[in-house]
Amino acid sequence: MSLIEEGEKSMRRRLVIGNWKMNGSISESLKLCTGLEHHIKTSPDVDMAVAAPFTALYPVGMALQDSRFFLGAQNCHC
Repeated sequence: MSLIEEGEKSMRRRLVIGNWKMNGSISESLKLCTGLEHHIKTSPDVDMAVAAPFTALYPVGMALQDSRFFLGAQNCHC
């Protein structure tokens, strides 16, 4: 491995994203997110995100606003 490849590799961050498709209500989604915030320990070199159902994006986004988790979205094909 060259020095350039070694440097590029060390600059990459890990990303862990969880989603639960279109399952659960808004209140269940909020409960899951607050539970994650309290029970998941993260490393400084790992980014964490949740991809909530469309119906819960806004409330989950508000709940995660001051947390270490990012908000993602999912597409839905019928």
